[in-house]
Amino acid sequence: RQRPPLIEDWIFTDENGNSLPSDTVKFHVAPSGDTKGRLEVASPTDLTTGEKVVFSSSSDGQSDKFVIVYELKSGSLIKAGSYLTSITFTASM
Repeated sequence: RQRPPLIEDWIFTDENGNSLPSDTVKFHVAPSGDTKGRLEVASPTDLTTGEKVVFSSSSDGQSDKFVIVYELKSGSLIKAGSYLTSITFTASM
């Protein structure tokens, strides 16, 4: 099974240009209250390039709430600081 490509031009950088190694960031989707739809990424998953479906609404399309959690791999040698990035979310039918 081939692993999806990790982000090559890593986007998490601090004000000094330091970046996080691509294998240190994972994410998952968590419920927020009474989530009715399906969480597609419920366990920590490597952050990769490209599109990723993270949530599918209930069959009747009710409004819903969920949280996307980004986490750093424990034990990683990361320089302390505030790292920033830009992430785009898209809703489609």
